Amino acid sequence: MIIFSFYDINQLSGRSAVRLSAPAWGAGGRWFESSRPDHVLNMDEKSLLILLPAYNEERFIGKVIDKIRKSGFRNILVVDDGSSDKTYDIAMEEKVKVLKHRLNMGKGAALKTGINYAYNTGFDYVAILDADDQHNPSDLNKLIEKMASGNYDIIIGKRINYRKMPFIREITNKVTSLIISLLCKNRVMDSQSGFRLFKTKLVPFINLKTNRFEAESEMLIQAGRNGFHIGETPVSTLYGSEKSSINPIIDAFRFIRMALNYLWV
Repeated sequence: MIIFSFYDINQLSGRSAVRLSAPAWGAGGRWFESSRPDHVLNMDEKSLLILLPAYNEERFIGKVIDKIRKSGFRNILVVDDGSSDKTYDIAMEEKVKVLKHRLNMGKGAALKTGINYAYNTGFDYVAILDADDQHNPSDLNKLIEKMASGNYDIIIGKRINYRKMPFIREITNKVTSLIISLLCKNRVMDSQSGFRLFKTKLVPFINLKTNRFEAESEMLIQAGRNGFHIGETPVSTLYGSEKSSINPIIDAFRFIRMALNYLWV
């Protein structure tokens, strides 16, 4: 099935097209040109976008948006990845920017749509949080401080409480993080964390070929191999009774297939 767009995201600004696009529909924005030096972090509403990729998160999306606002961050984009519940309607009621995929395409595809939007509308930084209320938005200040403390282009929110993490996810995370560290030439302790802050100047150097959860790892590999610096800082994580969207067998296979492709490149 062909998925049509209500707008062309590459027409939102004068920047050249990038290779992160995914079919979506929603409202556009205007382009902000940053003239400040790259090493200065002054993340006002014109420079930082909070990206929430979401799929069937009607239970949490409103609460997460509210917590982000209470933490002092206002510029929020929700990318609804073809939800069949009320995720889109609730996000619209919260008066945030919303883009929606017609079909469920995967978290990686939602990230592509959101990152492409941020780049083409002139944001300098993107912070990614999961929409299932596992992250504390106030911890974003820790990521900002870490990025400001050194020559970093990506900061990962490193989960520190493994005792509350499901055992299979703990083992999987440790193994995949070791593999990603070797492939991206940066030491990464929590490659599977969905809590991240990065500079949009990376976008022209990133060409994600995957659309599911493995896209988060692929992003780190491509960034590291292009000479960008990856850092981490501890963050809190809340694990509730909700079921993880990750399929331990299918997504493990997808990760292995993606990693093998980069062994020979």
